[in-house]
Formats: sequence, structure tokens, C-alpha cells
Amino acid sequence: MTIVAWMTGLFLLLTLLWATTELSLRQEEDRVRSYTMHHALSLTNSYATQLTFLAEQMNQILLGIHARWQDTPALLDLARDRERGLFPDRDAFFIYVLDSQGHLINTSGIPNKKQGFIKDAFFEKHKNNCCKGLLISMENYGPKFNDKVVYFSRRLSRRDGSFGGVAVISVLPDFLATFQDEPLRSMHDFISVRLASGPLLATRMDAGNNDKNVFYLKDPCFSESQGIRLEKTKKFRDKKARYVAWRKLKEYPLETLAGLTEEDALASYQVLARHYRLTATTANVLFLIFAAVGMWFSDRLAVRRRAEESIQSIYRLATDAANEGFYMLRPVFAGNGVFVNFYIEDCNDRAAILLDSTRSDLIGRLASETMQHKLHEDLVEICRRTLQSGGYEDEFRVPAQAELDAKWVYCRAVHSGAGIALTLRDISELKAHEQTLADLANKDALTLLPNRRWLSDFYLMQ
Repeated sequence: MTIVAWMTGLFLLLTLLWATTELSLRQEEDRVRSYTMHHALSLTNSYATQLTFLAEQMNQILLGIHARWQDTPALLDLARDRERGLFPDRDAFFIYVLDSQGHLINTSGIPNKKQGFIKDAFFEKHKNNCCKGLLISMENYGPKFNDKVVYFSRRLSRRDGSFGGVAVISVLPDFLATFQDEPLRSMHDFISVRLASGPLLATRMDAGNNDKNVFYLKDPCFSESQGIRLEKTKKFRDKKARYVAWRKLKEYPLETLAGLTEEDALASYQVLARHYRLTATTANVLFLIFAAVGMWFSDRLAVRRRAEESIQSIYRLATDAANEGFYMLRPVFAGNGVFVNFYIEDCNDRAAILLDSTRSDLIGRLASETMQHKLHEDLVEICRRTLQSGGYEDEFRVPAQAELDAKWVYCRAVHSGAGIALTLRDISELKAHEQTLADLANKDALTLLPNRRWLSDFYLMQ
């Protein structure tokens, strides 16, 4: 039963330890995931704000060109404007004007392509009066990512409203990525901008990663204007799941994305989890060793206790057979240290019979609750002497008012440890037999009067 208790306690302790460990790890994992999602949302919102500002600048530049083209077309000189610093001085940034046939009539420099623009989709859309505002589009002229060209364009309308051409700003994809410079934590993370229709315009990764390839196997589709979700491994070329946050620009057909790799985001958590679980495993081993030692000691104590109980049982049987009442007593002291009472911690059946009771009614109770006052006082005095001298042995006549099933008892008490071992033997028959012998020796058998021997002893005693 003790081993079962040990095993149950150990199981509950180990279960509590692992439950606490796993709960702590789950909370830490939730915290890391929450932080990663918050960071992704922060990145995409910041990039959306920057791109909105960029698109507005592009639109303002094109509106200014449109106004000058309508008012004084002969004075429009984009190359001179660039030299004056009105436009960004970058090799990949070009502004040019196309006439109604798609021919290049004015430019800030050598454009990204030298052939005609009449076949480009943006030119056809403006010619067909697709939109009145800014059009953002992309053309791909080669197999590499940077073979793409991003166009910001506006329709040039004559004063009568007819189609007069297109004002265009062309940039390479990297130009859009330079407006987001917040550092990324992993070489697998990315920040990108896409057209609302899905195609990727530009992407930026960690500074140590020069790979500009598209990560998505297929252009993603987001129905909500902004949000975040965990994209599974099957959606990416490198088979890495990512938390992807997106935001669609309100005024322009663009959407920004921030993808943070789940594996990299949880890397520090995984290290912490291994440390926690190693600590928990070590604690489990120590608990098991402690439990094994504890069970061994417990088993030894149980064996010793059973042996002691067996000895006590044998002793009770022996004392019962010898017509002795056996009591194990624990002293009770008053506040001033004076012995006043005792508990009956154990006794045999004969001891219970002497007090006209049962073992179950006596064990664990105070003596004052189980015996008559006079007998209790006598036994307290015997116990007091025993505590003082270490032992006591005597026979005494039982008071008539005592509720003890004997007239004479032989009492023997021994102070043992913190308790007292007391035996009471009923010697009433022995005393009666002694009295009978004394009567036969000192009284006349016929008259029952004192005989000559009694008289001789009487005079000698005088």
C-alpha cells in the first residue's frame, strides 16, 4: 500500500511538472507568434504608407507634365528638368512622353527600352481611355527579375478631350524596394509590393540575401483590405511556412506584403523549449531516483513496522495466555511539566477485559476517560514513580469502588523511550489461596478460633 502511495504521488508530481513546463512553453510560443504577427503587420503598414507617398509624388510629377504639355508643349524639356534636379537622378528612373502613335517625343534620358511603346499594355489602355488617374503597370522584357520595368503613367488629353499620348515614368523594381529599409531578422523573410491583380512588382529581403526570385508559386489573392495569415509550406518555392501580412492601398492599385518565416521566428523559442524539456527531464530522473530511494526506505520501514507489529501481537498473545493485561502508555504533562494523565496507545485483549472494555474503545483515549477516578489516580502515581526511577513493581489491593475486574493485581511498569510499558496481572486467586493457607495454619478447624501457633506468634510479636 505504501509503494502504491509512493507511485501515485510520483505520478502526480511528474504530471504536474510536465504540465507546468508545457503550459509555460505554450504561453511562450503564443507570445512569439503574436510578436511575429505584430511585426509583420507593422512592416506592411509602414511600407504601404511609404508607397502611398511615392505614388502621390509620381502622380504629381505626371500631372505637372500633363499641364505643361497642354499649355506650352514646345517648352517641355524633361532632360533639362532632370539636370535642374526636378526629378530623381538615377539611371533606372526615366520620364518620357509618347505621342498618340506611341512614339517617343520627349525624355529625361535614355529609357529602359529603345523600341516603340505602342505594343505595351499601358499605352493601349490609355488609348482606349481606361482610366482618368494614375495607372501602374509592369512589363517583363527578360527572364530575370530585374528585366521587369514598372510604369507609372497618365493619359495626355488634348483640350478637346481627344487622345494625345501618354506621360510615363519608368523604374526598375528595386526602385520601389528602396523605400522600405526596416531591417529583416531572417534571410528568408521578405517585404514586397504587388499589383492588386496579383503580379509581383518589387521585393526586398535581408541584406545578406541577394535572391530576388518570387517566393509564391502562384500569385496570392487577398479578399480583405488588410490582414495576416499563416501561409503553408506548399505555397512557397522554398517550402517554408510564413506569416504573411498584407495591406491594400486605398488610392492606388497596389498592395504591400510582409512575409516572416515561421521556422526562423520560432528558432529562439525552440532553443528555449529544448532547454525547458531537458531541465524537466533531468528533474524527472532526479525525482525517480528520489522516489526509488524513498520507496526502498519505505519498504524497509514497512518491513520493520510489520515485524514490530508481529512482535507486539505475539507479546499480546503471550500476555493474554499468561492472564496479564498489557498497556502501552504515553504520558501527558501539564503546563508546569507535572505528569497528570496518559494516553493508552496499545493494549491486549486481557487489558481491555480488566477495564470491562474493548481494545478499540481504549486505544488512543485518555486514561481519565476510560477508568474510575480512584484507579486512575493510582495508575498515575505508579507512572509518575516509573518516570522518576525508570521502573516500578508492586502488588496492591484494588479499591472496592474501582471498576477493575480483579481484587488483587500485580503491577509492573517500565519506562521505555517516550512511553511506559505497564502490565497488570490478576493475582486475586493467588491471594485467596494464600489467605486459606494462613487460616489453616493459624485457626482451629472446628471452632475457627486462633490456635496455639497463632497465640505463640502473637506473643513473640509482642
